[in-house]
Amino acid sequence: MSPVSFEKAVPMLVDEFRWNSWFLETYWPENAPRMELMAQLAIAHSPKPEETQLLEVGCANGYAAALFRLLGFQVAAADAYDDPRREELFLKLGIPYTTTNLNDPKPLLQFADGSFDCILLGEVFEHILNNPLELLKALNRILKPGGQLILTTPNPSTIANSIRVLQDNYILWGSNEFARMSKFDGARIIDEGAIHYCEYPMRVTCELMREAGFQIRLQRYVAPGWAPTQSPLKRLMKRLLKVTRLDRRRLLCPGYLVEGFKSGH
Repeated sequence: MSPVSFEKAVPMLVDEFRWNSWFLETYWPENAPRMELMAQLAIAHSPKPEETQLLEVGCANGYAAALFRLLGFQVAAADAYDDPRREELFLKLGIPYTTTNLNDPKPLLQFADGSFDCILLGEVFEHILNNPLELLKALNRILKPGGQLILTTPNPSTIANSIRVLQDNYILWGSNEFARMSKFDGARIIDEGAIHYCEYPMRVTCELMREAGFQIRLQRYVAPGWAPTQSPLKRLMKRLLKVTRLDRRRLLCPGYLVEGFKSGH
């Protein structure tokens, strides 16, 4: 597949998800800025995407894997559940898929050491129940020396979360489900994508990545975009934060990105 620019890839991606109004009207508009930054970092590290082996870990409905395939990367994807729509999309774009439980005691054993140049872990780390550090070590293992990990995850250290605590409300997505469901199925740990088991301050995530063998190059708070389904007031507030650049401040930004590299390059 011939590489195209991010600007050209976006309408192609959107067209693939024209059947999903939630994705088009809510999820993609909010997450487009995060995805654009991830793409910029991956291309900066691998200016020839067609020669770059990239793995998306926790691919969900497949939109990020599809986007990076449109950008020209040699993409593989992994997650814990079947999705007929995703299977159809991956077949069309030539994206191999592997079923894997990221909560396994030794995750990602399906992949050999040093298999990939780049790994994406986008909005997945907060869903890991069993051993998050072990997952990071596994990602380091399957990267080539000098390989790149791009990790994004929610930022819990915000004013909004402080207000939720003061209001005596839940602060984690999925807290209600967490309290009411089993985390095990016999001897198997359940991989449940609807629950945030833990959200980590950026400092903690960076500490874990270094312990797993990564060198940190970039740490950045990433503000979401605005969606037409949001209230006019919320869209206005997001625009004001962007204009004033306050949307990159820890206390006001609901997510962040960390870029790490495996030692040896």
